[in-house]
Amino acid sequence: MAVINNNEVYNYFLTTYGANLGTNRFDNHKKNELKDVYNRIVNISKDSPLYKFKSDSDLTRYAIDIKESARQAQNLVSSLQSDGDDIESVFHKKIATSSDDSAVSVEYLPNNSSDSTDGFSLGVEKLAQPQINKGNYLNSSDIDFEIGSHSFDLETTSNTYEFQFNVADGDTNKSVLQKISRLINTSDVGLSAQVTEAGGGARSALEIQSKNTGLSEGEPYLFNITSDDSKEELGILGIDTVIQQASNSVFTLNGTPHESLSNNFTINRSFDITLNSTTPQGEPVSIGFKKNTDAMADSVTDMVNAFNSFLEL
Repeated sequence: MAVINNNEVYNYFLTTYGANLGTNRFDNHKKNELKDVYNRIVNISKDSPLYKFKSDSDLTRYAIDIKESARQAQNLVSSLQSDGDDIESVFHKKIATSSDDSAVSVEYLPNNSSDSTDGFSLGVEKLAQPQINKGNYLNSSDIDFEIGSHSFDLETTSNTYEFQFNVADGDTNKSVLQKISRLINTSDVGLSAQVTEAGGGARSALEIQSKNTGLSEGEPYLFNITSDDSKEELGILGIDTVIQQASNSVFTLNGTPHESLSNNFTINRSFDITLNSTTPQGEPVSIGFKKNTDAMADSVTDMVNAFNSFLEL
């Protein structure tokens, strides 16, 4: 039988389910909850027999699919019931609705909300944007950097970091840019980097983007790149060039102007709002609750779909 190795397991999991990781609030857990799961796994493992066998790829993928299907079903039930309620409570829950999900999507937060059931209108004038820096396009197969160790400083709104990269014999401009990109992506400093190409791959440039959006009052930038020791190399890279400044989202709430650092925020601790696109001027999106009969029908449909999806496996 063909054996699926660890890399194949992770690749299958990430490519199949990775895009939805962390998008559901029920996927986030407190430290004590994770510790409790760990302790239960240890206790169960103590009394479990050990099996040594070679698992084929279909069986391993099947186990991943079963686990993910069960997790999604559990998240669905959790989203429909409050702590301490039984399963029947899912048919009596309020469900928030948006008149235009493509512009503004909404989720009701029953555990955090007040008793207010008033709806509201929301017009989106501008989405929050991240900061983007883009470097110079360099000939991919050439090498414009001197062999040796180079560095640059990255200043964020809270910290300053020093990044060092080495240029070795045999490196090309593209391989150097890829080194720096990996360095930034693995450093966990709130930035993402990628190498972009032009001319069919003949030229390459490094693009760096902040994961956060918006600027607080008095903040000139989300990140700034400088270098004292490798000014020439930084000039070649050009990654200190800002091509898009970070900006706040601008919207109206019942006609009153507001701003937010991001495109996701809560209103009255009751509505989790996500801005997806701007709305035509004078045509705000209406946010409210579905009728009880519609909410009940949606709850039943969601539960039936989750059950059927689980059975299909």
